[in-house]
Amino acid sequence: MRSPILPSLLVLCAGSAAALAQSVTVTRLYREQDAVSTPTGDFIGLATSFNGVAVNDAGVDLVEFDTDHADTNADVVVLRDGVLFARENDPVGVGSVAVSSFDSININAAGNVAWNNFFRNATTNTDSGIRFNNTLVLQEGTASTSPAFTPGTPYVGFFEVRGDDNNDFLVVASVDDPAIPTTVDRALVVFDYNPSTNTYTETVLWKEGDVLPGMTAAVSDFGTGPENISRSPNGQYTMFTVTSVGGATDSIYLNSTLIAQELQPSPIAGRNFRILTSQPVSVNNAGQYAFRATLDGDAGSDSVIFRGAEVIAQEGGEVPGVPGFQFTSFGTGPIFVDSAGGVTWFGDWNDPDTTRDRGLFRDQQLILREGDVVDGETITNILGVSEGYNQSPDGRYVIVKVTLGTNVDAVLLLTVGGGCDSIDFNGDGLFPDNTDLEDFLSVFGGGPCSTGTCGDVDFNNDGLFPDNTDLEAFFSVFGGGPC
Repeated sequence: MRSPILPSLLVLCAGSAAALAQSVTVTRLYREQDAVSTPTGDFIGLATSFNGVAVNDAGVDLVEFDTDHADTNADVVVLRDGVLFARENDPVGVGSVAVSSFDSININAAGNVAWNNFFRNATTNTDSGIRFNNTLVLQEGTASTSPAFTPGTPYVGFFEVRGDDNNDFLVVASVDDPAIPTTVDRALVVFDYNPSTNTYTETVLWKEGDVLPGMTAAVSDFGTGPENISRSPNGQYTMFTVTSVGGATDSIYLNSTLIAQELQPSPIAGRNFRILTSQPVSVNNAGQYAFRATLDGDAGSDSVIFRGAEVIAQEGGEVPGVPGFQFTSFGTGPIFVDSAGGVTWFGDWNDPDTTRDRGLFRDQQLILREGDVVDGETITNILGVSEGYNQSPDGRYVIVKVTLGTNVDAVLLLTVGGGCDSIDFNGDGLFPDNTDLEDFLSVFGGGPCSTGTCGDVDFNNDGLFPDNTDLEAFFSVFGGGPC
């Protein structure tokens, strides 16, 4: 992983939040007014805001910027690990057609990107397309070759694209199949892609008009938002939301298995699913899944995050790590289930101090909170919205858009676990000193912490009962050495 622009670092003493809490290191990757240049050093402009964000298991980030470049047809850029990856007005390779904007972004383990782009200098019937990295794979207007459609059926638009580690990708596509009564027809299509030849085969998983298992009426649409589909990195599992005719039984599916359906019982006794339309979903390589849903009954407890049938968080429930407060909402952003089954999610609670009432969680651990300070700047807003944050499939990295200070946009990278905790062991915010050493030795020996907020004495986060390796790691880091 690259060194961040204007590197800054905050290590949260997160071990006090729960017995199994992991260390969280926060690095500021980008900040408003950062300079953006081409790989050859030509200045493009200063960052003015950030759009989509993504990160993979290697910690390689993908971030879309707006800049103050004078040409508003060339002021949006996408950086991969700090290096210019794509830019508005890049040529597509078809006549004078060029990129006009980027849809939501994602990145696989090898750093490859499959995405929907929109085009200028094209007709209204050809003004979007799927690219693999910067290679045009499929342009709007191209006829499908899948036998699931009437021969000659054209693709007339694309919504979300989710690539996997095989370089294949799942697409929520619009087609115009004369066998389907409506003018624009929706389908979930997997493209088995060969990057070396830029060729593919198509597999239509489901399409408008199909009756899925557990449904009594045909599908009229699929969720088209960035969080409404999920593709496991190994490509074995697809999770998605659907709308049936009449809209009475919107549902969530894992492959062909019905997971949740409106008007049907939820895992919480006596509460049925009420709203599943366009809810965020996530699935990992083992088929473990998580989703958010709205239930019937009490409006103060109707929003719930599930991992399978397990409740991870519920509106009105207690806030982990912040005693005395209850959740009021979970935002409109995504949720993620990592390879070990951990779930990352956003929460908002009823603290009257609205400068401290939002945060990101990993299961029951608060990993980032409004009011935290990064490089001398206070986090005043965590964007719990669509495309506001993203997570690597293994859960080690979380990338999030925030506001710093009065009104400064920034992108942070959270590294969760997998390393030593902070040597500011007692979390007093002071430069690590003898009080941290004394507190570590006291807690290690079963004694008290002077501040009451000391970290975990499993200092190296190896999951073993604290032993001499934790002592050695602490003394090494305390002395400026490696973990």
